[in-house]
Amino acid sequence: MDELDDLEMQNAAATASGANEPLDAASSGSNNNAQEDDNKQQQLQQQEDEHIQLKVVSQNGTDIYFTIRKNTPMSKLMKAYYQRQGVSEQSVRFLFEGARLDAMQTPASLGMEEGDIIDVVLAQTGGSNSTAVVTRVILFIQ
Repeated sequence: MDELDDLEMQNAAATASGANEPLDAASSGSNNNAQEDDNKQQQLQQQEDEHIQLKVVSQNGTDIYFTIRKNTPMSKLMKAYYQRQGVSEQSVRFLFEGARLDAMQTPASLGMEEGDIIDVVLAQTGGSNSTAVVTRVILFIQ
């Protein structure tokens, strides 16, 4: 039986038992709330499962396109990039809108949209040694 047949049977039973008001659709609100909750959960699941395409651009101009779910950690994209390009994890950095990406961030947490660009730059190590700079200054003053 469908819901309307159940409702009519409940109304008939309530009327036969001498109840003043027959049951109506509002009395089955718990069923409607459960259906609304199910619909909301399905919509959330669809949004989480939604795929977006991201463009990864290296300093030498190589473009690689990745399709990724919005709730997938960026570490998966990074690992795929390392494998495709044959580079080590320590040799490159990933940037989105100028900020370095963390492996545990997701496209959803970063607010990424379809077609957004991730820049890949070579990691730079080294730099000046602050003690060496201080030593030079001291020698120059004397």
